[in-house]
Amino acid sequence: RQNAACQSWQRRTMQKESWENDMQHFAAFEDKKDELSAEHGAYMQAHPELQQLMGDFLQYLLQRKPDNVAQAAATFFSQFKEDAPEAR
Repeated sequence: RQNAACQSWQRRTMQKESWENDMQHFAAFEDKKDELSAEHGAYMQAHPELQQLMGDFLQYLLQRKPDNVAQAAATFFSQFKEDAPEAR
């Protein structure tokens, strides 16, 4: 079993190295990464409450250490639920 896991890791590592050596794909990846980083930063600046909300959520999880994080997230965020969904 361990041998199969090692081979799988080696295969993924070789694929990653091959992809990183393909300059065209790597450049496209870097461009997209920069674009998304700028978009995400702009969104966070436009919504400063996001950082506070996520900090509160992380603190909620770390204090409770739930086995089912998805259920804990549903419980935490249900307190913000409104009757009608907000339009995007």
